[in-house]
Amino acid sequence: MTNPINGGNNLTVGKVLNEGLRGRQQAETPPRTGSAAPAGETAADKARLSDRLQAILDTIDRSPDVDMDRVAAIRQSIAEGNYPLDADRIASKVAEFEKLLR
Repeated sequence: MTNPINGGNNLTVGKVLNEGLRGRQQAETPPRTGSAAPAGETAADKARLSDRLQAILDTIDRSPDVDMDRVAAIRQSIAEGNYPLDADRIASKVAEFEKLLR
């Protein structure tokens, strides 16, 4: 997969993250030898997690494509030293994102 910010393929954020999440999920899921769930994991737990992951993937799929013109403008501003950073705003956005993960 190429980096769309660096002029690679025109991939959507949703597609990139979906592929990453699905690939990671497959890689982290150990093969099961029997039909029993791991200790402490119930079918309801799995269904809840599956529903939550699907909701996240649906939200990502509805996200807009990367606006390459805006990326180029921001890149130029950074190169010129004219891009303002608001640490409080960045921190609040990170906190909002963390809440979505719970």
